[in-house]
Amino acid sequence: MIAICSDLDRTLIYSHRVPMPFPKVIAEYLDGRPQSYMTARSLQFFRSLSKAVFFPVTTRTPEQFQRIHIFGSEIPYRAALTCNGSILFEGGSSDQEWFEESLRLGDAGFAEVKRIYSYLCEKYGDDHAHIYDPFFAYYVSDHVQDIADDLRRVADLSRVYIHNDRRKVYCYPHGLDKGTAIRRLRERFGITKLLSSGDSVFDVPMLDAADFAVAPDRLEQYVSNGHTLFCEGDIISDAFCDLIQQHI
Repeated sequence: MIAICSDLDRTLIYSHRVPMPFPKVIAEYLDGRPQSYMTARSLQFFRSLSKAVFFPVTTRTPEQFQRIHIFGSEIPYRAALTCNGSILFEGGSSDQEWFEESLRLGDAGFAEVKRIYSYLCEKYGDDHAHIYDPFFAYYVSDHVQDIADDLRRVADLSRVYIHNDRRKVYCYPHGLDKGTAIRRLRERFGITKLLSSGDSVFDVPMLDAADFAVAPDRLEQYVSNGHTLFCEGDIISDAFCDLIQQHI
């Protein structure tokens, strides 16, 4: 089986805030308004994909993933890895065996995730602090780098990761990164070739664990996979389609 494992936000779909100088199609609504888009070319490619199996891989929760109406209705997928790979969302529900394995893999870090969430609430206020118990906590801020630096000083980094991206800083356990998730996926589904794409530090473990990958050039200093195509600019989905076409 050839598998396509791709991050979603700013990789396959793009917020309405991101300038897109290409024909685009609405991928998601929020409160009745367009929230994100795909390029028309990427939509057509994934809609007609037949020689590989698609697995969305996202930090979104299952509930947030389901807002993206274009997946399932227009773009078929085998299953989605949500919550950074902690939950395998298949057939409209969480796979229980996968969920229980995630609980075992992340067990050593769950208490620290809760502690960091409490710390965020106490120091920065709970209006913008969130937790998806037990898998991760995050905080939304315009000063995300300062908060991330603070958390790296107070967190037990032998148990959890602290990553920030744009306006959010996340805390999640070791063992529940996207690289571990797609290695589990290989074993579960008998994947023989895996192609991946991602745009942020959350995706680096997945990019490194793939056979071939696509990423924006700003990640080049972090990615060790020598079979990675680095793209200029923020819109990388069409380049990912080109890579897939070469390998299926």
